[in-house]
Amino acid sequence: MATTVASCARITGDAFRLAPPPSRSRWRALSSSSTVRIGGTATRLPGLRSTTAATFARQGLVAIRLAISTWHSARRRHGDSNTNHFHCGGDMMPRPINGRETIRNNCELRREMRSGGGGGLDQQTRDALSTLLFPTSFLSPAAPLSSSSSLSSSLSLGFARGLPGVMVRPKKRWQARRRNMIMTSEHVKHSGGGGGCSSSSSSSSSKGSGESKAAPGSSRKEEGGDASSRRRSSSSSSSSRGKVQLVNGKPQGGPDLSVEVNGLKFPNPFVIASGPPGTNYTVMKKAFDEGWGGVICKTLSLDSTKVVNVTPRYARMKAEGSREVIGWENIELISDRPFEVMLSELKRLKEEYPDRILIASIMEEADRGAWEEIVERVQGTGVDGIEINFSCPHGLPERRMGMAMGQDCKALEEVCKWVNAKATVPVWAKVTPNVTDITKPSRAALLAGCEGISAINTITSVMGINLQTLRPEPCVEGYSTPGGYSSKAIRPIALAKVMAIANMVDQEFGREGRSVSGIGGVETGGHAAEFILLGAHTVQVCTGVMVHGYSLVHSLCEDLQSFMRSHGFERVSQFRGHSLQYFTSHSDLVQRQKNALAKRRERRIGLANDDDWTGDGFVKESETMVSNT
Repeated sequence: MATTVASCARITGDAFRLAPPPSRSRWRALSSSSTVRIGGTATRLPGLRSTTAATFARQGLVAIRLAISTWHSARRRHGDSNTNHFHCGGDMMPRPINGRETIRNNCELRREMRSGGGGGLDQQTRDALSTLLFPTSFLSPAAPLSSSSSLSSSLSLGFARGLPGVMVRPKKRWQARRRNMIMTSEHVKHSGGGGGCSSSSSSSSSKGSGESKAAPGSSRKEEGGDASSRRRSSSSSSSSRGKVQLVNGKPQGGPDLSVEVNGLKFPNPFVIASGPPGTNYTVMKKAFDEGWGGVICKTLSLDSTKVVNVTPRYARMKAEGSREVIGWENIELISDRPFEVMLSELKRLKEEYPDRILIASIMEEADRGAWEEIVERVQGTGVDGIEINFSCPHGLPERRMGMAMGQDCKALEEVCKWVNAKATVPVWAKVTPNVTDITKPSRAALLAGCEGISAINTITSVMGINLQTLRPEPCVEGYSTPGGYSSKAIRPIALAKVMAIANMVDQEFGREGRSVSGIGGVETGGHAAEFILLGAHTVQVCTGVMVHGYSLVHSLCEDLQSFMRSHGFERVSQFRGHSLQYFTSHSDLVQRQKNALAKRRERRIGLANDDDWTGDGFVKESETMVSNT
């Protein structure tokens, strides 16, 4: 038995058998010396590029394509000049083609073999190949090639049950759905062969035996479609299963996710936070197209030439023994793109998406003229709001910007007054968590005229030290600097900060007219619900998009709607801030527990001793000791 591209395959006069393909690491070695034995003739197949082989393995079409390529190799060997039917360049293996094209060409091949063609192969081998490619019970020879129903039915059966004597290696995600990949020897005998099948397990073989009797076009017919389209459909349904449909960010059906904040109408509460996901026109357009409720662009400054980023600038923390990212550190600065370019892109976005919420994040040094200029020029693009970045914890504080300004309540309040004096749109202050009491800068911003607070930005951190090099991460030329920590690991901290701000806003400013935008480790709709229950009006996401992509908004909306259904909420406003009432002081918790214990003691069953009997409560005391009430 000669080595082939799929592990060990052999074509004899009665059967074709394909063992499960080897591991991916073995593809290169196997593909370099690929031969197949047809009858008594050993036919060599040229080596495959590893990428091509991996593609075949992923698509689960190894068996079918190997049979086709074997046939064409034999035709070329025996002098048939019409051999490039499936060839791309000099590669003897077929190019990636869709399932219907595969079926059509297989049918042509079978007809040619039956008509006496075959490039010099003996009749026995031609019959065997004909049986392998399509047995009589799978596809009638008279079926027109353009008949989608016949083609769909044949393909569906072929992938659901496997070809006679062929072991097909499917995608991993198909293995649970396509448990039966092997036809039994009965089908091979029925088709004229006497060989057996290779099997990965006895259970799959027995299931294959049971299903091989189903007639084509019966109950499986609705599974039609070519192989490629079936895989695309499966992938699409798998990736979009249960995802809510968003039209201009508004879910079609289900509880209402729209929110109105400071006069701005968001189709859903999920907003792209200032950072890499909002760094240019292309990515912000992608966010709107996917359905995000709003977008906050990456922080702008008048002179971008002062902003110089380094690489690498990210470091990740993964859960122990897992690839799950739970923490993310960055030392990235604000936008390094020219200010005029960003202005033109913001204007273009508002022209193309006039009904969507676009907010500009801005930062400057402690210069009133600079702040007034940036506010006026940014407003000229038509943005719906402004967010002042008082919280970037790395790089910018060296220039007394970002976190350095946000930690100084007097400086923060002064800047907020400058901005609000010029602003004609709502202004949010993005405050830093790297303070003892986050309510102090939040209060200062609101008193200075800001309509909302965004919290939290990243937390000052050092991701770790490489114990081999003894250098910190992320490492730039052997050195690093403390950065900002984000992702799901900071969510508990963010929730506490948002709770404190929301309580302060409710008590000192009232819920109406002031807003809170929650940020920190949001990756599911459940996470968002927690922030909203603690008083957030909107929920911003940055690292979650960097890890999961812009399509994350679909699952966020779906999860949030599911939460709302489970509690009977029809609108987000019905549960905003609901959980704030359950927070209290520790001393109050102690007193509440004492009271609860006292009540439980009053309801105790029975009396400890005879001294506890009383005359007035004798009947009730007797009842407490009856078991069959």
